[in-house]
Amino acid sequence: MVAVVQLPSSSPFDADMSRQPSSLELRSSFHNLSCRVSRHLLESGPQGSVRPLTVVKDPAAWKACDWAGRQHEVVVQLDGADVAQLKEAVAAFMASGRPLSALQRPADFPLSGGLADKLAGVRRDLLRGRGFALLRGVPVAEWSEAESVAGYMGLGVHVGRPQPQSKDGKLINHVKMHYAPAGAPASTLPQREHAHNLEFGLHTDAQADVLGLLCINQAKEGGVSSFSSTLAVHNELLRRGRNDIVCCLASGGWYRDRSRYQDLAPGASPLWEMPVFSYHKGYLTTHYNSSHYQLCARRYPEQAGPLSKLQLEALALFEEIGSHPDFAISYCLQPGDIILLHNSSALHARSAFMDGDAPHERRHLVRLWLGCDDDRPQPAHLDFPRSYTEGYDRDAYQGLMKPAPSQFHVPLSQEADHL
Repeated sequence: MVAVVQLPSSSPFDADMSRQPSSLELRSSFHNLSCRVSRHLLESGPQGSVRPLTVVKDPAAWKACDWAGRQHEVVVQLDGADVAQLKEAVAAFMASGRPLSALQRPADFPLSGGLADKLAGVRRDLLRGRGFALLRGVPVAEWSEAESVAGYMGLGVHVGRPQPQSKDGKLINHVKMHYAPAGAPASTLPQREHAHNLEFGLHTDAQADVLGLLCINQAKEGGVSSFSSTLAVHNELLRRGRNDIVCCLASGGWYRDRSRYQDLAPGASPLWEMPVFSYHKGYLTTHYNSSHYQLCARRYPEQAGPLSKLQLEALALFEEIGSHPDFAISYCLQPGDIILLHNSSALHARSAFMDGDAPHERRHLVRLWLGCDDDRPQPAHLDFPRSYTEGYDRDAYQGLMKPAPSQFHVPLSQEADHL
């Protein structure tokens, strides 16, 4: 039986977050609250009424074992009528001569009937439900790459608004192995994770509400995608009695490197402090990228300091739970599949892969970031990563990657290979 304990009517994590508490304040506050509840397993929720250090009862706190024999329920299959309407919409858009970057809102790609209803349901599931959805049946094999991207973005604008992913205004990114030209050294290859074929561990993308990935081609071998719930990991840590780990992950001292995202002004700190767990105005918001935390600690040892023994244990346990088969759903995405994930509640990862010689055996996914104009309150530390995607004033936030809308563009893969 779960012991129920009344939490205090207010806590330091419900306060106005316009003033960021210091790392010391966070650690002290969590320690005091943890001492009061550590002997009991508390519950709260759903999102909007979450209390710190409680097991969150919410549709987004799912485990893979919850879906055993039911994974088909998360698949939104496009039927013949849906595909016909999608083809018609793509043909009309391509005939209009407008650039792909013009796809910004539902009115730019009109849909109706069953397909529009399905996309409205997907949006509800992402923002108020389980936090992920898999669309299946986009006819990429029948289209050119430009038509595939148009169809993908056209579906996407019915979920949210495409957000730029770079300083120069790219609205999509091609997730594929980049090969050096003949005779060129391997050092000329991109270093970002989306441009190689190695295993890519559990993480979230902090820069938008929803992540989309369209599969155009799958690799000859490997490239299996897996997804798990950050809320379920949080809950499991509490069930194991590891309040200390949850407190650690929700405290300060977790840094990412701002210089990966913007040109820093002289004298500006390269550090961006971003806790893994954030309790804010009744919501548990999660963002996670172990490799970035560890890279930042190595790159800026004097400013960020080395990760503590407890932090390293927290990362290891987080990964262990999030990647366990009871928690992680695995899919080998097929051409025409679109996976959509809520970045504040769903992790994604990818196994290593090996491309084949044939073009259709070369793994090629297309990444889309969507802002959903949702009323969900965001922790203050997300102002920075969202700053160039939601139009913060460049004069107030020096050096941000805020391209003017006139710079927004959608590079196709052949062009992207040379960027």
